[in-house]
Order: sequence, then C-alpha cells, then structure tokens
Amino acid sequence: ERTFTGSAGINYDEGDYKAVIFYLFKGGADTFNLIVPLDHCEEDRDMYQEYRDARKKIKLELNDLRNISAVGSNQVCDIFGVNKHFSILQELYNDNDALFIANSGVITQPITKHMDWQKTLPILFAHNHMQKEAQAIDPLKVNAGTGVGGRMMDMLKKNGYNTAANTVRGKALINKGDSKYGNPSWSISTTNFASFDPYSSLIH
Repeated sequence: ERTFTGSAGINYDEGDYKAVIFYLFKGGADTFNLIVPLDHCEEDRDMYQEYRDARKKIKLELNDLRNISAVGSNQVCDIFGVNKHFSILQELYNDNDALFIANSGVITQPITKHMDWQKTLPILFAHNHMQKEAQAIDPLKVNAGTGVGGRMMDMLKKNGYNTAANTVRGKALINKGDSKYGNPSWSISTTNFASFDPYSSLIH
C-alpha cells in the first residue's frame, strides 16, 4: 500500500498536496514494449497481432503483459497491456494515479519515415537534442529557455498556489520557468545526502 510520507507531526490535509514526477530516460525508452494494444479494438482489428507482426523477435507475449482497461477513453482499443516488469504502472493506472500519453512529441509538422523528417525543427535523431526537447516541450521556441515543468509552476503560482521543485544530480531545464515568478528549485545529490526542511514552503 502506498502512503503519503510527508513530515511527521505536521497537521495539514494530504489532499492539498500534488506532485508531478518526471523520469528522463536519457538512453531512450522503447515505449512500444511498455504499453501494447490487446483487445476490443476499432473496426474489429486484431491490433495485438499487428503489433506482433511489426515487433517480431522483440515482441511481448501475452504472459508478459498486465491488462488495463481504456473503456470510455476514445482510444483505438478498450484493452491494453503494460509490461509486467513495470507493473507499478498498472497499479497506479488502476488507482487513477497515472495515465498514458501516447503518440506525443515535438515535431513541428506531419512527417513520414522518408527524408521529409528533416523538415521538422527539432533534430530528431540526436540524443542530446531530444533530451532537451523532452524537457522543454516548446519546439517552436515560444518560451525559449524554459522547461515545461517550470512553465507549469509559473501558472500555478500565478493562480495562488505554493510551488517548488527538486531535481536529482544537478539542475535541469524542465524546472526552469520565468524568473519573475521566482519558483524555488533545488538539486538533490545522489552522494552527499542532506535532510529536507520539515517545514517546506509547500505547506500553508
């Protein structure tokens, strides 16, 4: 059972606390082997078989998957499977504590696998560029130099919420917002541990 593990002895409503956790897989994540279409698909398509045909030797078998329901969410299938080695996602999804955002990215126009991929502004096949784009989510540079997390905090603070952020192993672009909002962002070392302030600025 997952429980809130805030500072002991402080009286506040756990329901007031919200957090966004962002994992950056710097080497890339094979998401086609994270969530897989299974059953009750549109137009009676067997999309699991289509998946098997496309993935061939690196496909996931049915016993490698943990089912989740997408009924009522207007997806191409009503049933998907989550990789059993990441079963925590199934648990979080079933508890309404997680969701999946598929087919999203930072291209600036529709492209195909042919040479027209060069027409989009982000450099799609360079790890360092895509790591930066994943944190910025601003391919047209409308808010150049900021990260999507920082902009989220800016809007929350603008609307009266207390906000703060932590990163692990150095500063990260994702937490950078407009300096006029002054959102605090701390870096957590993985070697030199320090105690957190039990009276965080997040607590009213």
